[in-house]
Amino acid sequence: KMSRRGGHHNVSFNRGQGEKYLPPHQRTEGHRSHRNDQPDLSTIDELIVGEPHRTPDDGFQILSKLTRTVQGKGDDALTLRYFQAIVAVFRSHQIQVTSSGFADVLEMILATKTNTATLECEKFRALSYLIFENGSRCSPKQAALLLQLILPLCKLEVGTLYHNPLLHRLAINCIGNLCTKSGATSPLKQEFPTIFNLLSQNFNLVYQEVLQKPTLSKLLNSVIRALQYLTAEMKEIQDYDVKPLLVNLKELLFYNTPLFQVENSLISEKSSESDSDTETTTTEDRFQTWKVRLHALVCIGVIAKSLPKLFYGYWNLFFPSFPESTDLTLLTVLLCDPASRIRTLAAGTLGTIVESSRNYLVAATEGSKKGAYTPYSHTLGAMLREIHTALFRSLSDERNLGTKIQVTKCLGHLLVNVPYDRLSKGLLTQCLTILTNLLENSDNKLKSAAIACVASAMDTKTPLEEVRDILNLNFQVENSFLNSLLGHVTHGDDPLVKAEVYKVLGAMAKNYFDVLLKMWPEISKLVYDGMANPNDTIRLCATKVIEELTAGILTNPSLPSNFNVADEWNQLLDSSFSRCLSDNMSTIRSSALNCISNIPPDVFPQLKELSQDECKWRVMKMATDSSHLVKTSACKAMGVMSLFPSISQEPSFLGDVGDQLVKSMDDSNLNVKIKACWALGNWCDALTRAPGIIDDLPDVTLVKAVEIALRAARDNDKIRYNAIRALGNLGKVAPPRLLQNSQNNNILNRIVDTLNSCTSVGSVKVRWNACYGLGSILGNQHVQNVVAVSLWAPALFSTLISVLNSQNFKVRINAIHALRVLPQREHYGRSFSKIWEALLDQISSMDSLNSDYTEYKYKKTLEDETILAIAHFVLLSEDRDLERFSNNLKEKQIFQTPPDTPQ
Repeated sequence: KMSRRGGHHNVSFNRGQGEKYLPPHQRTEGHRSHRNDQPDLSTIDELIVGEPHRTPDDGFQILSKLTRTVQGKGDDALTLRYFQAIVAVFRSHQIQVTSSGFADVLEMILATKTNTATLECEKFRALSYLIFENGSRCSPKQAALLLQLILPLCKLEVGTLYHNPLLHRLAINCIGNLCTKSGATSPLKQEFPTIFNLLSQNFNLVYQEVLQKPTLSKLLNSVIRALQYLTAEMKEIQDYDVKPLLVNLKELLFYNTPLFQVENSLISEKSSESDSDTETTTTEDRFQTWKVRLHALVCIGVIAKSLPKLFYGYWNLFFPSFPESTDLTLLTVLLCDPASRIRTLAAGTLGTIVESSRNYLVAATEGSKKGAYTPYSHTLGAMLREIHTALFRSLSDERNLGTKIQVTKCLGHLLVNVPYDRLSKGLLTQCLTILTNLLENSDNKLKSAAIACVASAMDTKTPLEEVRDILNLNFQVENSFLNSLLGHVTHGDDPLVKAEVYKVLGAMAKNYFDVLLKMWPEISKLVYDGMANPNDTIRLCATKVIEELTAGILTNPSLPSNFNVADEWNQLLDSSFSRCLSDNMSTIRSSALNCISNIPPDVFPQLKELSQDECKWRVMKMATDSSHLVKTSACKAMGVMSLFPSISQEPSFLGDVGDQLVKSMDDSNLNVKIKACWALGNWCDALTRAPGIIDDLPDVTLVKAVEIALRAARDNDKIRYNAIRALGNLGKVAPPRLLQNSQNNNILNRIVDTLNSCTSVGSVKVRWNACYGLGSILGNQHVQNVVAVSLWAPALFSTLISVLNSQNFKVRINAIHALRVLPQREHYGRSFSKIWEALLDQISSMDSLNSDYTEYKYKKTLEDETILAIAHFVLLSEDRDLERFSNNLKEKQIFQTPPDTPQ
């Protein structure tokens, strides 16, 4: 039986004739004497059998002792036992490989000279175990020595193929194991093309030979396995012609089955001619021929997963494109292979192919074609339909439970990735019908997989009309699949099954909110009970249902007249939901906080006063939770609640929120900081919506908010734009005591300098928020009183003028808007004329602007904003300006009637 490292599991210790093994506790002092000075064969046995191995480190400690025991002895029998011991230790124990220990053992193996074929084979077997998944530990020198040792034996030729097939196979195992998880920086990477070409040649040779000599199946398995490991690491394989490899792998999917044709005859269990190079086909040979199909499937799955774009071009090799096709495909394996394990693996491979091709399946379509040419999108749609048909047939006919479960999971991959809205109707109806039948099965794993498929059908990126029609129809039928689903919650089914049912309800709340709302009076108690269930997964899934439901209530503009949102929220807060806020699972606490974030602003004041206080207290308390996930959700809730009209009138609570957000901005977790900064922007926005509320807040809170926002404006871009938004909103309503107090270290100057610096650096979102923030500050009446004499104003105007050349139109729009905020001419000082000329240049170049498609939609807004700014400056102009303004307009031919235009 082959192990994943390519060696045999039944490794034995070959003692000399008449030698008897004694366990350590039965040995006399004579047996143990001089163990360190005169090692004998039993010393290795004692290290393997007699010493306890309790931790992963023990294994390599054993190998280190073995290496020191054997090193330099030159005893073939001892060396043979050493190689066998390496295999035994790796096979029997979880090994914690250390770099130094690995190097010692590797150097010992490489330095060992072998005089017999048996010793050579055991050397390569031990080497294959040692280097499995450890290629990244090899130094360039060690990698070169390994390749120098292994590659010559990996090269197969017809003349030498039968001389020592075992040694060739072990060498190929070594090269595959060496490549496994070798990493992008491995010194082996540059040799991957050479190894791939060599293995491809071996594969073609052994493939042809094994058709006539099934006893070479072991060698073929090793070659396929090595190609599988190499393909997973070698991204450059997409530059090679892999079609011959895929064609042969596809043929091997039917190896040693009645479907496999060899020169118009069927391969069967037979005995070959007896001569020096042939053997009788044994049970082991038949097992290896069965494993050929297994390895071929695994290799196809690895290629599909590692190189989805390349594999997508060969879909037609593995899937039929029309009904009743006689071609042998992957679907044939799924339906007809005599081994249930192969059918199971075929379903898993099919799922891998579908999942890895998700980005390409969106092109699939069905419909009438025009002309003789069939677009590939139609061919792809036809293949997807045939895949569905095969899965439906498998679920109907398959008797093996494990295979049936894997097929059901494969169907789930299809339901997630196939664009059903582009295919003909009916597939989803068939899916749900078959899945409903599976719900009657007594096996919980199969029921769980079937319900997970139903959840996948509901949880698509966009709602599907066919699913909506099915749900509406089921809602009107008493014995529907919806009732069957809910029955698995009420009848005390397995917790895993119950959890999957709650996932279905959550997906319905997300995509088919109207249908779930009709069911809510009947299922609300089930969901509330689920939130109190002792099983963690059930509680989480039930809480997610509430999260999706409340999100739907918040975003849905039209709710049924008999659905009172305030009453539902009061009922929810009085239920087991409140316990979810203090649940031991952080994901449940986070989800419950997200539910609070979904309370509509107009509903919050309608809640019971006790419930309002509970929500506010919980949010504040959980902002200091030990979980980063919970703290992030708490910051989101604080940001949402800050904008509630009823809360924005409570200075004490707003002050507490501001203080907490400042603390959260210092959190070590980036996600917490991002959400805290977003919430701080909302908090500052709330100050602009409630006139006078800022006067009731402590100065120390406002100063801390400004200081943390100034610091965050130099942080990660995802944090910066919200920090800039916060600075702009604070500057818009900041009172003179905050802006002009010398104790505050010239806060206004620092805010303006920070926003100026952000108009030309960072992401586009950062830059246009900075321009918008400068406009907000200039809109503050207290700022307008000092702008004419301030030292920062000329730099601010120059900055806004400079960004009028930005490639992004939203940046220009916000800059121009900021330039026309000031209500009086003297506010602009000496910059008035410069701004006027910049606006004229902007409008005169409007027709010649080169913009990509994403910016073109803002061009009209930019033009309107520029005209409004010019009109604003004309209104602010004085008599001394009019003649110059008129001349400027004539020179640039702005607002002039073309000479050929009729008057």
